Amino acid sequence: MHRDEFGEGVTRTAGGRRAGQEFLARLKERTADRDKVMSPIAFNNQLKAIHRWGLEKPHDLSVVRQPVLVANGGLVGVEPVGEAMWEGAYR
Repeated sequence: MHRDEFGEGVTRTAGGRRAGQEFLARLKERTADRDKVMSPIAFNNQLKAIHRWGLEKPHDLSVVRQPVLVANGGLVGVEPVGEAMWEGAYR
């Protein structure tokens, strides 16, 4: 799997490319109440926040004893989360 114009999780197979094209077509169907485009300032601030978070000392997640849902929001512009960013979830 790779990240391209369709976003994360689209395979390079013919079926994956077709699913990606269908996804983009569905996105264009909605014309009202669409999310605003992220400004360059907001994008830069988000990258700075991610960088600061990456420099923090890791938290001891072994003390968490209840189920946890980790979600990457879809209503705001989000920098793609790579494998290195998920490392903290497995500590």
